[in-house]
Amino acid sequence: MDKESNFSEWYSWIVKEAEIADIRYPIKGMPVYRPYGFKMYKNLMKYLESLLDKTGHKALWIPPFIPPKIFAKETEHLLGFEMETFKIKKESSKGVEREFIVRPTSETPLYFMASLWIDSHRDLPLKIYMTNTVYRCETKMTRPLIRGREILWNEAHTFHSSAEEAEKQMKEAWDIYENLFDELCVKDTYVIVKRPEWDKFPGAEYTTSADAIMPDGKRLQIGTVHFLGQKFSKVFNIKFKDKDGLVKYVWQTCYGVSMRLLAYVISIHGDNAGLVLPFLIAPIKIVIVPIWYNEGEKNMVLNKANEIRDKLINAFEEGSLKKYKERWLMDNLENEIIVDEREDKKPSEKYFEYELKGVPLRIEIGIRDLIEGKLTIYRRDKGEKIKVIEEELIERVGDIIEDYYNVLRNNAKMFFESRFKDADTLEDAVNYVNSGYFVRVPFCSVDKDGEECAIKLKNKYKIEVFGTNYRKEERPKGKRCIICGREAKYYVYIGKSY
Repeated sequence: MDKESNFSEWYSWIVKEAEIADIRYPIKGMPVYRPYGFKMYKNLMKYLESLLDKTGHKALWIPPFIPPKIFAKETEHLLGFEMETFKIKKESSKGVEREFIVRPTSETPLYFMASLWIDSHRDLPLKIYMTNTVYRCETKMTRPLIRGREILWNEAHTFHSSAEEAEKQMKEAWDIYENLFDELCVKDTYVIVKRPEWDKFPGAEYTTSADAIMPDGKRLQIGTVHFLGQKFSKVFNIKFKDKDGLVKYVWQTCYGVSMRLLAYVISIHGDNAGLVLPFLIAPIKIVIVPIWYNEGEKNMVLNKANEIRDKLINAFEEGSLKKYKERWLMDNLENEIIVDEREDKKPSEKYFEYELKGVPLRIEIGIRDLIEGKLTIYRRDKGEKIKVIEEELIERVGDIIEDYYNVLRNNAKMFFESRFKDADTLEDAVNYVNSGYFVRVPFCSVDKDGEECAIKLKNKYKIEVFGTNYRKEERPKGKRCIICGREAKYYVYIGKSY
């Protein structure tokens, strides 16, 4: 399957054949996530939760149903999500109708509860998170992991005593996410943008997001961090007494990462043979394939394969590879380092399967290897085989792991950098975007008075304004807006989205 020439077909193929998801469940936008794909997601979220735990966040659970009167409290939020909400209506035996909103996100129920929990400055900062599901009545074309009606994600919410502390929390949130992105080998393969005023999260003061580019040239949002200010706290009456006894409204942030991040990792690292997985999320990290041609060889080869497996497990448990067990939060080594003893599949069939599923390392052991005291290691990142002396296996595996990370990171970064262009004219910008690029262009404004230009760009060319660079100020000098011709005050990033 050729990823470069037909990414859409490749993506559908890999989701199905690598047993990530099954779209045959008869509700649009709600696929079934199969064990292999769901394990990848669980590994990703487990790592994210550990980062949140280390930075003082606490896990909790909020019911998925929201009373309409609570959901409707924040007007911007209501208008932003009203058309996307699922509703449950139930008529009682007495003819009394009850209605609930199925949460599209958890701000409103959580902030209702926070108003009951927070009373003093001693209660702050409060940093909480949930790994849960939210539901949105998506009307666009759905795709597993990328766009659906049921969204699996982690959302965090924080409460602070000052604007400065909340702004500082924005930085911590991005530090957490970039730690995760780095472990997935996709750090520095996106732009963190500050969304224009007309495209911020409903109810936020401003929104920032990590916008990545997929192999088909479309933007994928892989993480968002919102500065809520005091908009929700004033609506939900979330107050605290400061050290001087003065009553004040809290300052808030919220942020989230969903299964879209997994879609991005799959898409960026994968190749025509299938998945190429970072060790962190790989359900199987190392597979050992014994090769025998008769019963006389079988026991000898199987015994050696299991001996090698035991050595590897011991190295991860208490040897030189222990740091990776701790880093990847490996809690079931017996299922992550395996020997494939199946007799109903040829070795070549097994190779195909494990390459399709992106297993990072494969060790092959045959009778000749036993005689020579050597093993063959296949690296999924490079698609190459290496002969190693058995006594050096553990050391070589450690070296390969580090190089594997470097290869994936460098390949992803080179792809990202190759997909950027600058354009000063509308014609050039449209041509670049239609050729699969992110494009930086001069633009009149990212406040409300620039929205008309953004609408014209979207309506005529199906190109969206993503926002300005959040990390550094990029101001054009002597440039004109590519749409209206007025003096350009900002550089913005534009492209196409799912």
